[in-house]
Amino acid sequence: MRKQSFQRAKGMFSPRMTWMSLVAALMLCAQVLAQSKESAMAQHASYRTVKIDGLSIFYREVGPNDAPTILLLHGLPSSSRMFEPLLARLGNQFHLVAPDYPGFGHSDAPTPKEFAYTFDNIAAIMDRFTEALHLSKYTLYMQDYGGPVGFRMALAHPDRIEALIVQDAVAHNGGLGANWAPRRAFWADRATHEAALRTNLLSLQTTRTRHLGSDPNPDKYDPDLWTDEFAFLSRPGEADIQSDLFYDYRTNVDAYPKWQAWMHKTQPRLLVLWGKYDLSFDLSEPQAYRRDVPTAQVHILDAGHFALDTAADEITDLIRRFMVVPPASGPAPRIVIDPPLPESLAHGRVIIKYRAENLRISPFFGAPAVGLWPPIGHIHVTVDDAPWRWADSSGEPLVLNGFPAGPHKVLIELVDSNHQPLDKGVVTFAIPLPTAPNAPHR
Repeated sequence: MRKQSFQRAKGMFSPRMTWMSLVAALMLCAQVLAQSKESAMAQHASYRTVKIDGLSIFYREVGPNDAPTILLLHGLPSSSRMFEPLLARLGNQFHLVAPDYPGFGHSDAPTPKEFAYTFDNIAAIMDRFTEALHLSKYTLYMQDYGGPVGFRMALAHPDRIEALIVQDAVAHNGGLGANWAPRRAFWADRATHEAALRTNLLSLQTTRTRHLGSDPNPDKYDPDLWTDEFAFLSRPGEADIQSDLFYDYRTNVDAYPKWQAWMHKTQPRLLVLWGKYDLSFDLSEPQAYRRDVPTAQVHILDAGHFALDTAADEITDLIRRFMVVPPASGPAPRIVIDPPLPESLAHGRVIIKYRAENLRISPFFGAPAVGLWPPIGHIHVTVDDAPWRWADSSGEPLVLNGFPAGPHKVLIELVDSNHQPLDKGVVTFAIPLPTAPNAPHR
């Protein structure tokens, strides 16, 4: 509970009140600065595992559980580690969850004889993963292999999908481009092309090229990006896993018309982010999404296939703006204030309980938090028309002390994270005169 003391006499502020006003104003500045600093600091991610169908699935998680959830689905040959730039930048504002698929990263990697590495199976594991974590609503962020996994999840459970973020992931045949001809040959005749496919798909040079693409400034890229991935690809048994899964990629091409029909029918909120130096997929693909969803937000970035390598700040800003939902999509925020507890008034103490509806009280301030749904905000409190007020983002009842006898009022304003008013309420009450002690008997 937050406590404040006040003094008022004859409608005028005493020297003590003036001093208290200055102190309170300074306290308010310190509080807001501290909270602003806290809200700007990245939260620490947690690194966890959960058992799904007997497999240990590793995942990274950050952010408040009651914030909008973004489920981050990685590509080849990366893992949830590729999303570390987003976890660090968005974890104070959203609930981000990034799992590793079976056979990737720190998740279990059973042999292909023990687990069939198909996109259907991986999508099914990811569906059950979301259920195990009680993720009933989320935005899907799909990169590369995340596209085939995510679209299967969306078609299986469309009620869970709040929006789609596509980053260098294909849902149209034309997006594969001419350089996929050898890979199509592998799908048509695996036995003949298996050795060549493995040499190309799993080599250090190909792993490096997936990151750099045609970027004329390779010095922007940390070489650990591809050397770490190559070490992962070099693990015993990994070549068999990746070869099986890539062979199953042909089923994605067959499913493209279904995904396109679903987008055309449902018109999901869609953000498409595309690295213009990506050599894995064709640059025509972003506009193909716009044909399916004319309202899609499409952005071509100065980046490669793994756009977060070099454009993390820009992508963060685009996601923040995309996640802003128009106010018309939900009821307006309002504040409900209870009368002061009467038993405390006799002691000059005022306890005011309140609750915010359609708004989350949270110590996040500034423009990046404006416009989210549910909105983020806090309260402003003004006592007896004082020329100063203070902000409170605790969500706890207000506890005010030191009132002199007489009538008083407290204005409580519900405001957004940029301190713009949304709703308000006024509480009036009277502090009784102190009761004189009983006179002694003579």
